[in-house]
Amino acid sequence: MWALLIASLLGGFDLSSVSTDAWTTLFYVDSQQVKRADISEETLAVLRRDFEAIKGTAPNPTPTIFYEGLLNNDPRRVKTEEHLRDMDRLSLLYWFHILQDTQDALPLMMELALSWVYTYVPDGNPINENKLVPLVYVYPLVRLHLSSQEREAYRNFLVQLALGVRDFPKAPMNNWETKRIHLLGVIGLVLERPDFTAWAEERFKNYVDQSLYADGSSSDIRQRDALSYHVSALKPLCQYLGYVEALYPGKGSQLFGYTGETGGSLYRSLQYVLPYAKKEAVYAQWSQTTVALDKQRAEAGLAEYQPGVEYQAERAYDTMAMASLFDAVFVLGDCGHIICQLVRPNDSD
Repeated sequence: MWALLIASLLGGFDLSSVSTDAWTTLFYVDSQQVKRADISEETLAVLRRDFEAIKGTAPNPTPTIFYEGLLNNDPRRVKTEEHLRDMDRLSLLYWFHILQDTQDALPLMMELALSWVYTYVPDGNPINENKLVPLVYVYPLVRLHLSSQEREAYRNFLVQLALGVRDFPKAPMNNWETKRIHLLGVIGLVLERPDFTAWAEERFKNYVDQSLYADGSSSDIRQRDALSYHVSALKPLCQYLGYVEALYPGKGSQLFGYTGETGGSLYRSLQYVLPYAKKEAVYAQWSQTTVALDKQRAEAGLAEYQPGVEYQAERAYDTMAMASLFDAVFVLGDCGHIICQLVRPNDSD
């Protein structure tokens, strides 16, 4: 079985010719689904071109990530994003390895992943370490090709990553929590750690109980008045449930259909997004945000955070495609995203 990455990562490769938006998302599907998928030749041609553009780039790991809580133009965050382009590159290598049925990307994935395993020091911050999701998804692909010492180091790194995120103090019940659920859940699946997977499943239900509402809104919508944050909270849950469903058919679907104590559910919160993803409605963001950082971003002149800025429908395409695995209502007919080309409702038979 193969995994296909869907992790939102900021930044892109330091190469203007690379189509970073196409490859910075991951989702677990099996090899048979890849074979049956109708991937356009145009998509594969862009993938091959982008692989050629980045294959000679040296790893650029960092021991520390400075990201959460910082303005986009903060020099520490800007420098961190230069390092995190490695994660974009790792995602692209992953796609190439899966879709091109070749071993050309394997040694590059191993070199890049191990450079981070041996350099980065986990601190448990869920927002920062969500950027390292590709390291989790790549592990099953490279594991058997590593030496015993490398494999042990990699495994220990993932365990420390999971424990730090799990035990991070005072994580709010919004997109922070869903990033924790995704990381713990998938690390638990790839390392066969039932303590991690049980935690993720329990926290998933707890999050739905507390942070998703019967009208389809969420704590992120109510706090920030931003569909972008609402979607960024739902996406990790779809990633996590997709991985669960692939390994344990029916279990992901069961969790997808879970209804919380106040009537909220992942399904309803995804339905909330649907008219905006279909461009049937426009969501003007940030006007009612209660979060100081959002206001600071607007005051700093960052265009993306100006009150009233419209949410771009294309940003929801991959999340809707992931959700369509569980319900065809989320299929978007005009979506050309790679995930839309791969994921089909009930595509397990």
